[in-house]
Order: sequence, then C-alpha cells, then structure tokens
Amino acid sequence: MRPAIMSSIELLIAGLQSLKPSRQPFPPWPSDEALRALIVQKGEAGLQEIAELYTARERVIREAKLDPFGKGFEWKCWKRADDLLPVIVWDKTKFDYLVPINDIRLMVVLGGNRASKTTWAVKRCLQSALRFDRTRLIFLCQKLETSRQVQQAYIWDFLPQQIKALNGKSDRKRTFYVKYQKGTGFSGDKIVFPNESEIVFLVYTQSPSDYEGIQVGCPNQPAVPGWYADESLPLDWLTLLRTRSATFDAVGIWTFTPLSGMTPSLKETIGQGKVLEYEMEPYLAGRQNLPGLPKGAMPTVQEGSRPDTRVIYFHTRENPLGGYDRVVNACKGKPWYMAERTLCGFTRDTRGRMFGTFGSWNVIASDQLPSEAVVYMHVDPHPARNWFILWVAVDPAGRVYAVDEWPPEQEFGEWAVATTRNPSADSGLGWDGDTGPAQEPAGLGIAQYKLEIQRREGKLQEARRHWTVVRRTVDRRAGPVPIPIGSGPSTCLWQELNDEQSTGQETVGGMDFELAGGSGIEEDGLELIRQALFVDLDKALDPLSNYPKLFVSDKCRQLIWALENFTGRDKIRGACKDPIDCLRDMFTSGLDYIEPGKYGPYGGGSY
Repeated sequence: MRPAIMSSIELLIAGLQSLKPSRQPFPPWPSDEALRALIVQKGEAGLQEIAELYTARERVIREAKLDPFGKGFEWKCWKRADDLLPVIVWDKTKFDYLVPINDIRLMVVLGGNRASKTTWAVKRCLQSALRFDRTRLIFLCQKLETSRQVQQAYIWDFLPQQIKALNGKSDRKRTFYVKYQKGTGFSGDKIVFPNESEIVFLVYTQSPSDYEGIQVGCPNQPAVPGWYADESLPLDWLTLLRTRSATFDAVGIWTFTPLSGMTPSLKETIGQGKVLEYEMEPYLAGRQNLPGLPKGAMPTVQEGSRPDTRVIYFHTRENPLGGYDRVVNACKGKPWYMAERTLCGFTRDTRGRMFGTFGSWNVIASDQLPSEAVVYMHVDPHPARNWFILWVAVDPAGRVYAVDEWPPEQEFGEWAVATTRNPSADSGLGWDGDTGPAQEPAGLGIAQYKLEIQRREGKLQEARRHWTVVRRTVDRRAGPVPIPIGSGPSTCLWQELNDEQSTGQETVGGMDFELAGGSGIEEDGLELIRQALFVDLDKALDPLSNYPKLFVSDKCRQLIWALENFTGRDKIRGACKDPIDCLRDMFTSGLDYIEPGKYGPYGGGSY
C-alpha cells in the first residue's frame, strides 16, 4: 500500500518541529493551535512569520541572561516603585543636578516569593552609582557567607560588561578597584567604579556602632540611593542607616519577604500607614483581606509610619518568570495570612497588641475633623519627665477624635521608640518601647504648662471656631498629691492648676481643672478604648454596621505610636504608657457631646 502523500500545509506544519522555543512564560510563545492556524491562513508566509518571531524571542531571552543590567526584563510592579524614587536613576543623560520630586527617603519593598524585588533594588542602585559620581552605597544582608556567596555573586552577574572587563586590572590613578572571585566575592568586600562611586558590603552580624561615622549617598546629588538592605533588617541597623543618610540626604531601600510575620523594624517603618493603592489577588478573591478595600484586594502602595517612608508591594503574580502557579500550590492548605505573606509580601501586626483593631482607618487627616464638636483635655503629670497632655473632640454623633497632644513629635521628637533590646529578657522591659527624647524635661513650671495649654487651645479655636472646651481633667492620683511650700501649708497640683500664678513676667489665671473620674481600674478604661476602636477585620467597613467610634488626627503621632505598640506588659514602666493613660482616663471620666447652651463658660482658656 502506497504511503499517503502529505499536503503542502501539513509539510509546513511539520516544519515547526525544528523550532525549539525556550520553555519560559515570557516573552509569550503562541500555542500549537495558534501556530497551525497561522500556517493554514498564510501558508509559507505564515511559517516565515513564525520563524522570525522565534528568532526575535530567543535573541531577547539570550540578551536578558547575558546582560541583565542593560537588557534584563522589567515588570509592571517596578513602575510603582520607580514612580516613588525622588530622582530618576536609570536615565544615562548627565545633569549637574536634579531636583528631587518628593520627600521620600526610605522605600520598603515587600514582596511575595520570586516577585523580583531584589532584582529591582540591585539594578536601580547600580544604575544610580554609575550615573552619579562619587556615590557611596552600602549593601547589607544576613551574614558574611551569604554576602560573598549570594549577594556579591548576584551583583557580579548584574554588572555591565565594561565594569566586568576591569576585574583584576591595576589602576595607576587609583580611581577604580574591581577584584572579584567566585566563592570569595569582591576583595575587601567592596567595589570602586571608574567614576569613584563605591559599594561597601556589610552584614547584620557586624556591630552598627562600628560605623557611626560613615556617610552614604552622593555629595553632589541629594535623594539618590545610599544603602540597600535585604531580608530581615535589624532595628539597630535601621536606626543607624537612617541617621547616616542625613548628611547627603540619601534614600534607603529595604527589600523583604516577611514569611515569619511582623518584625520590630517592619513595625517601626510601616506602623498603621494608610493604603494608597491596591490590586486584586486571585488566590484571595472573595475574601475581605483589609477593611476599607474591596474583597480580594491587597495593598500595592502604603504610607509608612513617617511622612518620608513608603511601603511598596511586589506581588508574585506580577513577575511572569516567578512561577506563580507553583507558589500558589505551596500556599494551599496553609492559613490565609501565609498566602498574604507568600504571594504579596504583606504581614499584619496583631500579636501582643492591646489594641489589635487599631489601623489606618482610625487615622484621620487634620483637615477632615468635624466642624462642630466639644473638646475635652487631660493632663498626665510626672515629676521626672515632661507632662503628657491630650485633647479630644466629640461630635454630635458621639464620635471621638484625638485632635492635639503635647509634647508633639514634630517639635520634641518621639515620646517612645521601638526597643533594640530583646523584650523576652529577664528585665521584661521593651515590650512597650523605650523612652524617646520627648520625655526629657523641658524645664516648664506649672505656670508655663498652663500658658502652653492656653496657646494650643487658642490654635484649636482658630482652626475650628465651633469647638468649645467643656472639661479639663488631671490624673486622679497625681492631682491631689501634696506639694510642700516652705514652712507654710502644703498645696497640691490640682489646686495649683486652678489657682492664679505668675511666671515673673505675666500672671496666669486658674483653669478650672477637675480630677479624672471613673473607677480608677485600668482595665475598665482600656476596654472602653478597645470598644471605641473596634471593627470586624473580616468585613468591609460600613458606617452603619462596621465602623470605629474613635479616630486620631494624623498630627497626633505620639498617640498613634502608642496605640500601635502598647501591650501593657511593661506595666507602670511602659515607655508609651502615658498617652494611653490620658486616653483611658478621658474615657472613664466620660466623653459625651453636649449641645450648645447646655454648658457654661469654662475658665482659664481661650474660649
């Protein structure tokens, strides 16, 4: 029997067998069905078109592997990080000076597994160092072996060919120093480029105190990368790097996949920052991942705990070469929060927090505060540190807003800071932070405190003319404590606040203070705060059925930090306890809206 004669179309289709396209999802390669359809439609022209597509695709793949610095792939998620860089670092055009487009100086890039965050950071840091002469960059990772065998090897693979060509060569002018060997990394754990920019490789096991004098960034161009940290950055290193970035106004970049959850450094940088952008995550579709976002949505850009910080999320699915399906399969059967960490780089802080439902939905811009409200004020005094003073407003609907505080972080620094100690040590201290600079006594006497209260209440009235102070209270324990005056009869703080006094230059009248009310049982007040903050985190925010009753102005940074971090485990020695004590005593004393005409004039202030 004679064999069947193949048609011309079948012969052309058979010719496809000679093509061996690289097995990777990007650049995409048409399916067999699509290729056959093209040949059926166009014949030999179709086969020629496929051959040209094949050649072009293989060339792109090959060049990306050989020259990742110049020809490597860049993904959609890179643009959201690039848009937040204060200075464009990848443009080769030379300028004497570029004006930064924003005030962002710390970029925390959290990502799912294989989301390309490290590749983005390394490429942008190298581009910056090669563009801006005399830049000093610090690269950090976990330990020396990891630095030399992984991080430095990755940098070497990424370097442009013209830099690699300098490896081992002597430089009589001593402007560059490039000596790399696989396994041992760069000689001296550093590399110096021909433009005198350098990268110094350090590790977290080294002591930050050994590098107190180091400067990072570029002396001729502010707001370019000065350091890059990979994975779990310790808090003491983060503190040092932020300090050493100040001289040249450098940007820090930190990439991390938080598989083990929240860390002290993440807690310090993210806080309860507002989510600015988000995208849908297919694996978490239908789930209310965060209040205020649509179901299935996960953050992609978030405010940090400070105005100069942004948190950017790279999702695994955004890297076509990241093996998304494999990562998803690894998430199956695990808790939902592991999927958030593994696929999106997102983690949340609830472990051990007294106020676990406090979040960005509780923080309100100062220009969004209600136009009509009554104001309450409370003082938590202490003889060995600054007093802490808090003002809250209550609107006609009974919603409570913390609107002002003293001492403000913007003027005095932090009231409490994250500890670099191990809180599980025998001392037990550090769970509620360490004391910050704002606790250092400012040298104010009672009369000066009263003047400061009058000044701040006057500013509140200027901003909101329909606000009225209806009560001022002082701590129920500290207020009545006797204060001896020479050989005469003793007085007390409560009495002094209500009496007329002189600063030597002016007389300050009494201010009608009351002792804080309530049971005096701490847990009663803490529970009232929890109730006012409560939202069901598994449901969407709804003003009618799932919404908090307590909000904090974004200017009250001391209180925000305390609500984010207070655990109560340090008891009376807790560094952030005073802002919580103020809020607690105000709740136990009662916070109600009082209609105009139903309260009398309140003495001693500006109202």
